[in-house]
Amino acid sequence: MSLRKIGLALAATALTGALGCNEIVGIVAATEVETGTGGGGNVSCNPDQEVSAERAIGCMFRIACDPFLPPYSMSECVGMAWQDASPAESCTFGAQSCADVDACIGRRYEAPAVCEDVSGWTCAEEGERAINCTDAGGYSIDCELFGGVCMPHSSTVVSTAFACQHVPAPTCPEDAEEGAYYCEGTQRFTCIDGEPRGVDCATVNSDCIEFGPGEAFCSDRTESCGTLGSIECNENAIEVCDTDGYRARFDCSSEGLECGEDSVTDDIVCLAEGCDTETGCTEECLPDGESLRFCAGGVPFDLDCTEFGYDGCIEGTIKGDVPLAYCARQNGSDPHP
Repeated sequence: MSLRKIGLALAATALTGALGCNEIVGIVAATEVETGTGGGGNVSCNPDQEVSAERAIGCMFRIACDPFLPPYSMSECVGMAWQDASPAESCTFGAQSCADVDACIGRRYEAPAVCEDVSGWTCAEEGERAINCTDAGGYSIDCELFGGVCMPHSSTVVSTAFACQHVPAPTCPEDAEEGAYYCEGTQRFTCIDGEPRGVDCATVNSDCIEFGPGEAFCSDRTESCGTLGSIECNENAIEVCDTDGYRARFDCSSEGLECGEDSVTDDIVCLAEGCDTETGCTEECLPDGESLRFCAGGVPFDLDCTEFGYDGCIEGTIKGDVPLAYCARQNGSDPHP
């Protein structure tokens, strides 16, 4: 089976409800998997661990529907309650469809017919969406959501730069370098042939921050902190001061987990009751090719991708080496089940 991979990545997963996990269609607690290496290992740490359906389903659609690699794995999305910690991601919590995710982040896959005999950036007939047709398939950006209009471009240096222009448009610096990104207020943009292309970060609850010359990003981490790179527990929340000096807080207790130090890696993590390490559980595709395994505080859960309209599971990594397992459609099929 050849599975669909468009843009930077296609992903999906699904999860439990407030009922016992074995009662939810498509997911079972993998209680036979041994986790924990200290003291000989525990069986699933807490076999009664549950996660809320609203969070799990929202994470599933958030990862499944985005053409780009997600900022977190399924395990992190659920276990660290990432959507609660990120103003830009909060509107994907409880998503019930790809339309819900698109309405929040302004990105979606396009069906193969949209890009037939087309390559590069074009505009939808209505003019509010910019469509990028690539060798791997098509995806689109909702320029209107970001306060702009579609303005196609054919740059090869910044070929993935969104073909949107804010209204009113920012002004390109005289010394603008192709491929560099700049801020003007909350707008993040690059300059192509002297014309700005970009989005207004404020429309997704973020600010435009220049981390270095020509290195502007939309970031919803806007609270500064002093101890760069620090990670610590504050009661049952993980508090992070990233290397750029911005703070983030992940509440482990949102899904009944506890903040603690992993006994094997010494990392600060969210752990289920009875777990002293996450190392016995890895997010991965299962041998059947149709299911994936994700972890909540060290407790493994198995998801059947086909229960949610997907065709199979694909493995990858994010942030360098964090395992990512996600469900995908077959190449050539409609991207959204």
